[in-house]
Amino acid sequence: MAQRIVVLAALRQELAPLRQRINRPGVSFVRTGVGPRRAGGATRERCGGARLLLSTGCCGGLVPGAASGMVAIPERVLELRGERAREVPAPDPELGDIARGLAEQLGLHCSGRPLCTVDEALDTPERKERCHRLSGAVAVDMETAAIARVAGELGVPYVSMRVVLDTSSETLPSLPDKLTKLRPLLELARKPGAVLTLAALALRLRSVSDNLARCAAAFLDEVAFL
Repeated sequence: MAQRIVVLAALRQELAPLRQRINRPGVSFVRTGVGPRRAGGATRERCGGARLLLSTGCCGGLVPGAASGMVAIPERVLELRGERAREVPAPDPELGDIARGLAEQLGLHCSGRPLCTVDEALDTPERKERCHRLSGAVAVDMETAAIARVAGELGVPYVSMRVVLDTSSETLPSLPDKLTKLRPLLELARKPGAVLTLAALALRLRSVSDNLARCAAAFLDEVAFL
């Protein structure tokens, strides 16, 4: 019988608060990398034999009610390709209900409305509005749909638990792919607004990640022996 519960997130910074809060045997952590391709590959490679997958990390708000710090635990997950949003295997409904109930008990703003996965970051309010119009989702990420598809292939239940970082009205800075080389760093230095936005988001990440870590820890304590 499968024993492990696997907690997945795209970035090391997203996993760190979860590791600090969650310290129990039978739970492992996987950093997938950003985007559907990486997330799907890491899930397929690292999650065989799991009994539950928990897709975590940050997401973006697509509607005004999806405020920063809101925990998104969707009943449905979609992926947006071009002009069409397609549903992927849904999160486990019973476990999702447990997670949302615990979030409410913790006093967190929580939504069970749909989450949409996209291939590229939605960096403007206009792109976020389009995603909401086409999908009906209230939040957006870049990994959950890929994790859901692999979970379906593996026959493993999953729950998606994300926390909103950037809201529907915010514009994200457009940055070079590689910031470790001199030229991209010089390009970034010419964009003081982008630097300030990144700094503000980094500070906000610490705050909202605590909401996610508290909720995930309570959820795993609840389901560890199910």
